[in-house]
Amino acid sequence: MTTEYWRERVNDVILRSGDMIVDCISGHYAVLVERVKKDVGYESESNIYFWRVNWSYLQSDYRDTPNPDWMEEDGLKMSILVGFYDLYSHTSYK
Repeated sequence: MTTEYWRERVNDVILRSGDMIVDCISGHYAVLVERVKKDVGYESESNIYFWRVNWSYLQSDYRDTPNPDWMEEDGLKMSILVGFYDLYSHTSYK
């Protein structure tokens, strides 16, 4: 599969505040809290979006790798596509 294929698939992943992600290795889960735009300043079209993520840890083990509180949007989407995280839309759970 080409790089272009993956870039197109990233656009298919829709993230919303309130959605939940689950780390497939550790089992930790998080809620997407807010999307923030970061202007990188050198091109008007080159804005980068980040998600503030609130992780919940049950009986956190000292060997667990901490998950980030902020995640770059396209990187998060790619991680969902390749299976590092499972995505659950806030509209799909009650």
